[in-house]
Amino acid sequence: NQFPHWLLENNTLLEKLVLTNSSLSGTLQLPFASQMRLSHLEISCNFFNGNIPVEIGAQLPALSSTLVKLDISDNFLSGSIPSWIGGLLNLSYLLLRKNNFQGETPMELCKLSHLSLINLSYNNLSGRIPLCLKITTLQDVSEDYVGRLMARGFSIFSFNEPIEFPIKNVSNSYKGRIIPYISGIDLSCNKLVAKIPYKFGNFYKLLVLNLSHNSLTRPIPPTFVNLMQIESLDLSYNNLSGNIPYQLVGLNFQAYFIVSFNNLSGKTPPRIAQFGTFDESSYQENPFLCGESLPECADNGPSLSMPNSSTNNTEDDDLIDMGVFHISFIVSYMMLLMTVVVSYINPY
Repeated sequence: NQFPHWLLENNTLLEKLVLTNSSLSGTLQLPFASQMRLSHLEISCNFFNGNIPVEIGAQLPALSSTLVKLDISDNFLSGSIPSWIGGLLNLSYLLLRKNNFQGETPMELCKLSHLSLINLSYNNLSGRIPLCLKITTLQDVSEDYVGRLMARGFSIFSFNEPIEFPIKNVSNSYKGRIIPYISGIDLSCNKLVAKIPYKFGNFYKLLVLNLSHNSLTRPIPPTFVNLMQIESLDLSYNNLSGNIPYQLVGLNFQAYFIVSFNNLSGKTPPRIAQFGTFDESSYQENPFLCGESLPECADNGPSLSMPNSSTNNTEDDDLIDMGVFHISFIVSYMMLLMTVVVSYINPY
């Protein structure tokens, strides 16, 4: 079935368009009316293919001040994520999972200052995670922002509209009073590289962070200790290194934690509070990780509570090696000098 264009053409009264699970196919053509006040566009779980047409960006004025939810998940769309999405200034929910989008995550998404949920999982995105990406909750948006939208007659904050988002690796539908408190980032199952932005640790009301199944490197940001309301943290199947920040044990809200299949080292966090519920599966396949639920650490091994000890030991070892080197050099030089003197006195 093709997209019903007649729903959009010259229709200025339409506020919500939900065509989920409608067996629609073909390319995505959205002829928005110039004065449309569309707030929800949901066309997930269909069979759309090809690129998102550039022409839709030209119709941006019809959506820039009204669209709050864009859900085109579970289709067969390809190409790059269009940069014009960054012009949807009131967008709160961006759900593009399970497509075939390629290239880098557009930096223009950093313009979305009211973004609560972003799900770009199960695509072929590459490159770095934008350091400027921002996440908030509807509870924290300014009253002025809500007032401006409501004054225009947009019933965009209807909490009866369900939001699909995976928490604890299980996709759930959320609606009602919980909506203002939901915030999450899911960039899993892509080809993202480089480090995790430290800024993510400043989203202290973040509930879900899933960066698994990528090629991310460097240590877990120490700023993650600020994620006081996190419920699901999945960093598995990357190339992360370094110690696990021991202060994470203070995150009592955390109910799902997994860092398996990385290159982490040192000791695992002590099994206290919520961390007492995490077993070996949360840490497995980290060859240099030890501690509770894993092989015991050697007495002189790296310590989780003293992250600088391994560095200090390395520096001490370097000093000892340099001392041996200096002694060896002096002895060798003296022997060489004596050989030259003796050879000069008695060349035979």
